[in-house]
Amino acid sequence: MRDSVTGWLTLLDKYLTEYVQRRVSRHLIGPPHITGPLKAVVEAIDTLLPPELAGAPMQAKKRRLSEWSAPIADALTKLYARRPLDRHHPDDAPLVYALRALGQALREQAQLDNVGANAATTAAANADPSNLALSLSDAIALTLSRVRDLAPPPPEPASAAVEILGWLELQLDDAPHLIVTGVNEGMIPESVNHDAFLPDSLRRDLGLLDNRRRHARDLMALTAILHSRPHVRLVAGRRSADDDPLTPSRLLLACAGDELARRIGRFYDHSEEPAPPPPLLPTGKRSRLVIPPPVAPLAAIEELNVTAFRDYLACPYRFYLKHVCKLDTLDDRAVELSAPAFGNLAHKVLENFGQGPLATSDNPADIADFLNEELDRACRLTYGQQPTVAITLQREQLRQRLAAFARWQAQETRDGWSIAIQTEKRFAAPFPVDGQPFRIVGRIDRIDRHPEKGLRILDYKTGDKGEFPEKTHRFKGEWVDLQLPLYRLLARAAGLEGACALGYVLLPKKLAETGLAAAEWSEEELAHAEEEARRIVRAIRQSIFWPPTEPPKFDDGLGSICMDLSLDRARVIRAGGSGGEGSAGT
Repeated sequence: MRDSVTGWLTLLDKYLTEYVQRRVSRHLIGPPHITGPLKAVVEAIDTLLPPELAGAPMQAKKRRLSEWSAPIADALTKLYARRPLDRHHPDDAPLVYALRALGQALREQAQLDNVGANAATTAAANADPSNLALSLSDAIALTLSRVRDLAPPPPEPASAAVEILGWLELQLDDAPHLIVTGVNEGMIPESVNHDAFLPDSLRRDLGLLDNRRRHARDLMALTAILHSRPHVRLVAGRRSADDDPLTPSRLLLACAGDELARRIGRFYDHSEEPAPPPPLLPTGKRSRLVIPPPVAPLAAIEELNVTAFRDYLACPYRFYLKHVCKLDTLDDRAVELSAPAFGNLAHKVLENFGQGPLATSDNPADIADFLNEELDRACRLTYGQQPTVAITLQREQLRQRLAAFARWQAQETRDGWSIAIQTEKRFAAPFPVDGQPFRIVGRIDRIDRHPEKGLRILDYKTGDKGEFPEKTHRFKGEWVDLQLPLYRLLARAAGLEGACALGYVLLPKKLAETGLAAAEWSEEELAHAEEEARRIVRAIRQSIFWPPTEPPKFDDGLGSICMDLSLDRARVIRAGGSGGEGSAGT
């Protein structure tokens, strides 16, 4: 049951991320494979609602907060009445505590109309007067807000739990086995040397606890501990959480001659291999997090999208996370279109234009009208009849860019260019490397033909800045993206022979810059791009996914895994991720 709930929550996150809906209603957007499971979730929620709300919007009926307590309690009863809960079990204890807290909040809210309510109820009443009407969803949100910050009690210790005591309490404990940690100078014996108002000498003169008396106290305590039980182990750390060196307690060095030398030598002996750092994040300036090392894929990668080569060139390890581990990020808090979603909306509209009857028109007004209709239709299908205000503004911004595109497209048609292949068509091309088969795939936005100038492959770009292909594909003479060069191979596989120009159709924020941005690369440079793609295929076949690119310049939601903000990142990378050997690609 828990796995299925987790699956539904992920599905809801994907739905809210892709369709940017503020809530899941009964009017679902999207294809059947998405709306089908979500419909089942909505129907299951309906069974928890009061009869008068089943099948109606949760905002349709409003009541006073006190009147919603019983329906909310009934819904919780339906969810958990048949589930056995043991408050002593570590898996059930948090849920039991949460249900008790909710029950207490609902009881208080149910008494809001009564006179003489207690202080907690009065505070809730002040926040929600009895004459204020709320919807069920608002009442649930208010109830949750009252218990959200309550800290659950610590878990009950198991029978085999280890009791942790303070230093001064240890000698009074009768446990036969005792482990004393932190037996380092400054901690045992405790020492206070920097008190500006009560220095150690003044403490001694006033008869207060000073370092000399602390030393005598702790020496007595350690002696009593060692002589009062059969098993005692003293542990002294070599380095602090900030990785500063530590020294052993002077109590451990209270011996002479060869024994003193032996103890010091043992403490500073580094001949033993240190254990790898644990995958935890303790307090301190230095992180103990580790980057999970890559492992070879179980199945060989035999196909890549042309855009995936850019990911490998940017960071082999992030390529591994995205294309081998299939990691992705979801943000159900989105209220506006992300840059990729804005571009996808524009691509959908332009795809319909390229396949429609006005693809050969040279009338900018007719093209603009068609694009406007397609934009409105695409927004309704993807973001519903009532999109957020932010999406509405973004739609109008895109409408202006499409109007500028319409003028450019009409001029291109008058200049003799026509769309040879419908836009957004998926292509595949064989790409053998070292005699072994491989394949590249991709979607080309449009391929144009001119009776005299030949073919050109174009990619729509909706970025605000309107960057040219040279800037997006190369940096200091090196390839950082292979998308356009590899498009040529896809076009050849589709039977389009001969010279083929490459470029972008820019739809930037500055409408005056709308139009063609040609890629002016030589045949030698394009051949080098293809060879770079073969190098990447060889590296992927050898499972070379390490090291991560340094310094990190990514905003893909994977920064925590890659330790982007950690001061220890370079050290962890040099150590091979987790400090061990044998990682794929190391």
